[in-house]
Amino acid sequence: MTHTCVKASGRYDVPKEPAPGACIPGESHNAAGECTPANGPALMTFYLYHATTDGFPILQNVDMANAEGILMLVHRHVVTQCPRNGDVTRIIRYIVTVRNTDALFKATKKQFAPYELFAGGKCVNTNGTTPCLEEYGKYGYVVGCQVAPTSDPMYGNYAHPMFFSFPGGGDGEFGECATPDGGPSCTWKADYAGEVRLDEMSGLTDAFTFCSTPGNVEYNMTLDKGHGSSFWDNRRDAGACAHRVRYLHELFKLKYPAYPTDLGYPKCEL
Repeated sequence: MTHTCVKASGRYDVPKEPAPGACIPGESHNAAGECTPANGPALMTFYLYHATTDGFPILQNVDMANAEGILMLVHRHVVTQCPRNGDVTRIIRYIVTVRNTDALFKATKKQFAPYELFAGGKCVNTNGTTPCLEEYGKYGYVVGCQVAPTSDPMYGNYAHPMFFSFPGGGDGEFGECATPDGGPSCTWKADYAGEVRLDEMSGLTDAFTFCSTPGNVEYNMTLDKGHGSSFWDNRRDAGACAHRVRYLHELFKLKYPAYPTDLGYPKCEL
């Protein structure tokens, strides 16, 4: 297979490979040259991933994840039926830029708010105490995060899966803006940086044809393996899960060789 696409079609210039010894997003070098947490809201740029259909994606009140998180989600909720749940066909990579508000940092000394779960463009959880709108009214339209547990036997054993919540967006309202500056309504932007088809990952020529064969499924939860494809087999095997993450990165590198494989990830400490 030959890939000729070098630059993803988006608003963002191809990012530079992080320099050796560079701090992760949200940290900076101190006088001794050590990476330490920023002492205020940091401007952070990193990759996140979104599983979606072939329709035009609208990032409006949306959750995204790091590579481990998106594969954990797809493994549990998408490839377990044929056709796939929600007609998901691809994983889109975004270059996200985040700067949360001064109000959030002053109150919490953290770069991120608690994670909010969105579904259908609406907030569907309240973190147990504070409804989304109450939080946004207090701190502005802040980006949230969480590290998902890996102990649930129903989910894949992916190392350090992280999920992020992005309020607003789609038409430039609420938290999304062209140049995030930490204002109450200007905390994030996301620029397209390529995509990988789930067919490519699972080794399918065509998902429609695959599902036309009785019994075929990319992954059967009960059997812990697929029928007609073995890519998602062994969900609790940490080595198999790590292989899937590496393969996702390899596919992006093959299709978009000018892009760095990794920009580093901020810490999610809640």
